[in-house]
Amino acid sequence: MQIDRFLFVYRTLALLCAVLIFSPAAAAQEAGGEEPAEPEAGLTPVQLRAMFLPDFLQDFADTNAPLPTSPTSAVPSVECVQNCFESLQIVSGDSVYIIGQGTGFLAAFFARNGVEVTVSEEDDELLLEYRALWQELGLSRITQVDFRELTSNSPSRRFDAVLIHGSVQRIPEAIIMLLAENGTLIAPVSNPQDTQIIIKMRKIGESWSLSTLDEQFFPSGSLDLNQEN
Repeated sequence: MQIDRFLFVYRTLALLCAVLIFSPAAAAQEAGGEEPAEPEAGLTPVQLRAMFLPDFLQDFADTNAPLPTSPTSAVPSVECVQNCFESLQIVSGDSVYIIGQGTGFLAAFFARNGVEVTVSEEDDELLLEYRALWQELGLSRITQVDFRELTSNSPSRRFDAVLIHGSVQRIPEAIIMLLAENGTLIAPVSNPQDTQIIIKMRKIGESWSLSTLDEQFFPSGSLDLNQEN
């Protein structure tokens, strides 16, 4: 446990150093300029992300880097979430299933874009925080379910998209079966050496279209998606 906490603190400090050096705010300050003001009406994606970050990281919500919330969970950048949304090829009214660690911002972003979100957050402490934030934001289109209960008791449920926010060594068949016709799945697949490939699978009839997403990385920890408790 002490090692995990040390690594968490180390990773956080390293990210903050990178942010201070390379962030647009730092560059603007060096050039003597100011960042453009954000619109006051409604929450911008950056402001939305800040709500799901620890207090000491909220000022860095605009950085294009994942920010850790625990030793095994991280909040993805706005750019990463937008890229996932576009890559899943979904539109308002579609349904998406998100499973992983640190899913709160992802779920909120998708729901605010008119998508019906079902989410399985694997970090119980974060889930309590997320429920309160989703309620505060009035996001009634987010439904939280247990992954094992979903795959065992609702095998007929289908989603237009599935997003795994966490590293897996293989994609369980139970998750693949959740895809509707023409549905798309995105998952970070890692080998024992922690080399990660972001897989994109699209269901087309009885066949599949398989590709990879370049320049994307999911920093959250490994997921155990075995259906046995």
